[in-house]
Amino acid sequence: MKPTITIDNIYSPTCKNIVHFWFKEGTTIDALFSNGVIKRYDVLNFVETFPSLLALKDRSFFLKGINMRGGIYWDENVDVGADEIYDYGTDVSFEYNDYEHLIVEYEDRNKSWLLKKAIYVWFKENVAVDVLFDDGLVKRFNMLKIANNSPVIEKLKDYQLFKKGKLTPVALTWTTDIDIETRVIYALGDDVTNEYDNVWNLVVGFKIKQKRIKKRMSQEQLAELSGIDQATLSKIEKGQMNISIKTIARITNALNAKIKFDIK
Repeated sequence: MKPTITIDNIYSPTCKNIVHFWFKEGTTIDALFSNGVIKRYDVLNFVETFPSLLALKDRSFFLKGINMRGGIYWDENVDVGADEIYDYGTDVSFEYNDYEHLIVEYEDRNKSWLLKKAIYVWFKENVAVDVLFDDGLVKRFNMLKIANNSPVIEKLKDYQLFKKGKLTPVALTWTTDIDIETRVIYALGDDVTNEYDNVWNLVVGFKIKQKRIKKRMSQEQLAELSGIDQATLSKIEKGQMNISIKTIARITNALNAKIKFDIK
């Protein structure tokens, strides 16, 4: 099975999205859904149909489950869908208090993470990537975390292959067998933005380039309209130089665009 991690794996358009879950005794979990219902479910319920679930009897492996919104994921062979948990689980909402904030936080995240575009990637040790998004956040994500013991993902331990990953605004791809949507990285990665300086040079450069392309304007044309030489504009778009507000204004005026600042 190809270990492609896509948005379909982690998001359901219905109310049956898992906001948070708790590991209980044995192989039981309590899952909080976005409609406020908490269901208790033994993940071995359908073990006769899906023998691979037997792996969850190993407590250390069981505790590695990851909330994928549309289900709980252990590796490419072991997962349980949110619909299954909701439909066959027992309602234990009455056992819990003060969980509404988890739903509010989930809804806030859900409004933003589906729309983020990836700009730049740094390949780190231990098969981890740091990905910069167009809102200025850098998210760290370990590929081994999402597919434990997958022989295909294990190939990425070869650093020569690992560093050849190709980034687009929506996906990070190594081979035809190994890729991941960047929205998954944004949703599940750790925020390490404070470890980086000058990420905004990359963000500004990316947005200028995207706007220029959308306007179907060549770099040479933008350079002429803005009065900035093409070599400098090329460096700006690549995030390779500091850029003043005055220079940004010249470029955005040439693009007939607007500058928005949001200080929080």
